[in-house]
Amino acid sequence: MKTYVLVDSENTPLQHADFARDESIELLIFIGKTQTKLPSDLVFAVQDMSPRARFIRMSGSGKNALDFHLAFYLGRLSTQDPSARFFIVSKDTGFDPLVDHLAARGTSVRRVPDASAFQPPPPKPVRPPVAKSFPASSAKAAAPSGAPPTETGERADYVSKRLKASPKSRPARLKTLQSTIQALLGQEHPLSEDDLRGIVAALQTRGVLSVSATKISYPQPA
Repeated sequence: MKTYVLVDSENTPLQHADFARDESIELLIFIGKTQTKLPSDLVFAVQDMSPRARFIRMSGSGKNALDFHLAFYLGRLSTQDPSARFFIVSKDTGFDPLVDHLAARGTSVRRVPDASAFQPPPPKPVRPPVAKSFPASSAKAAAPSGAPPTETGERADYVSKRLKASPKSRPARLKTLQSTIQALLGQEHPLSEDDLRGIVAALQTRGVLSVSATKISYPQPA
């Protein structure tokens, strides 16, 4: 879609035309009769973009002379190219009734106070992902399904369920029990001797088993 940018340089002088580098933009800069100086960067840019960009100088002076010229060009261009978009670059709110009138007739037209409206928005900063944290009470729920627990009490409960699930193959000696616990819980990180003693003690406290020297006994089902 073609875009026409009409600039009121008396009210809103441009310093450059970088925003109009897009090939779909046609730039018309209206200059008052008494305006004798223009930024060199703007002049060279308009020359480089010709015929898409041009200066339109007023032949006479008078109140609102430039505004009338701009309004004339806007009306003619909107008739010649009704599917195009139009922007008036001016801080003069006197253009607003004309903008509203054309918009009501289906013309895509806006007034903007300066050329910054055509600048692309700055890229949004990329924030690194934030690792989620879980309270200690939900650590078990947050762990992957089937992952061995890490707390002594939870480890004892885990081992207890496994022992009760296989009553005929439960270890009868302490050494065998510790090996079983190591196999259940220490696959990724081997348990220390203290870890093993703590889990066995927790199993005894829970009434899961009893230890006598090196022998293990289990309570008889009621």
